[in-house]
Amino acid sequence: MGLLMIHDSHLDGFGHCYHPALIERILGARLAYPLDKMKVAYYWEPDSGVAVSPNSVKSVLHYDQEQALLILFNWSDDTILAEAVLDPALLGLSAGGSPRVRDVLTGEPVEARGHVVATELLPRDFRMLDVRW
Repeated sequence: MGLLMIHDSHLDGFGHCYHPALIERILGARLAYPLDKMKVAYYWEPDSGVAVSPNSVKSVLHYDQEQALLILFNWSDDTILAEAVLDPALLGLSAGGSPRVRDVLTGEPVEARGHVVATELLPRDFRMLDVRW
């Protein structure tokens, strides 16, 4: 998850959180998914079933046959349009058509064309996306 990937944005070096309510909200939203029962595709795994562009975007996909939690993190200092291509065959899914995608924290719908999810990411920021196959 992006915020945890840049731990110095919320920890002061002594283990104290700068924004505990925000951290609790983000982690609570993530832990609302049955992560212990879902498969995971990490950005560093070749042929994981998730291809993201540009290269400055890192991803983690927690998924099962019905739903997924896609976390995209912008590792750059620029606002960018990120695209994540979800390959049902590589993920071992029987999903057909375009998935329904929404932002986990805001509830806003996110564009999906086929199995391509496109979203804007602010500099050094992340989005958690709920994907329903």
